[in-house]
Amino acid sequence: MVVPTFVRQGLAGKPITVFGDGEQTRDYVFVRDVVGANMVASDLALPSPPGGDSEAAAGLDSVAFNVGTGRGTSVNRLADILEEVSGNRPGRNHAGARPGELRHSTLDTRRLQAEGWACRWTLEDGLQETYEHIARERETAR
Repeated sequence: MVVPTFVRQGLAGKPITVFGDGEQTRDYVFVRDVVGANMVASDLALPSPPGGDSEAAAGLDSVAFNVGTGRGTSVNRLADILEEVSGNRPGRNHAGARPGELRHSTLDTRRLQAEGWACRWTLEDGLQETYEHIARERETAR
């Protein structure tokens, strides 16, 4: 939920709150790419689990796919891009690091890519569309 939180903070003219040093990374993927991944997966012929439904849970990891970009983006870079697409630079408010927060997280998407899926949206384009959507929602709510 970091993207909508950052956008709403910026639209309200409040500084973006970054926990810790902001150098923690995540694999941010645009929702349209997630939909595309689901469409690819929904067309796949997946193996039936042995023993039917009662053993289906045991076989879930054999049909799981990671959906991501395979690239980590720091929270600071995410905030920079959102400032660029919005044209608004509300500044940053650094809060204490969250205890136990994972420092870096990226996904291996090779399994899904082997089935023909690939990200189609850049981070910048996805953030631009997300920013515009949230800004329109905010205006409509007024």
